[in-house]
Amino acid sequence: MDAVLSVMGTQVEWDATDALAHTGVYHGHEGVREYIEGIASFWDEYELAPDEFTESAAGGHVMVLGFVRGRLKDNPESFELRFAHVLEIEDGKIVHLKVCLDREAAGDVLAAAGSAGA
Repeated sequence: MDAVLSVMGTQVEWDATDALAHTGVYHGHEGVREYIEGIASFWDEYELAPDEFTESAAGGHVMVLGFVRGRLKDNPESFELRFAHVLEIEDGKIVHLKVCLDREAAGDVLAAAGSAGA
């Protein structure tokens, strides 16, 4: 947990409103801790495996693509899905993380961020 928090700004916003099971918006280091520790209450098995990182042209955002694998509680079926997260970075720290379920949604978030910064 210390390693995760070390790359997050103290006022980070973790937006998981579009997440698969564990949703909400979490604020600050305590919010990130609450979100990550809460994963166990929704999942019997859980693995998040990032495999691609793409930086925006301006350098203020990173899109992370990968796989989430696991099994939700009370569901005997295991699954594997692609995910895409968008990170906003200021002064070397993540200040906003948006959980997206696919690359298209993440692309929309990046496009909106690019037009807001223009």
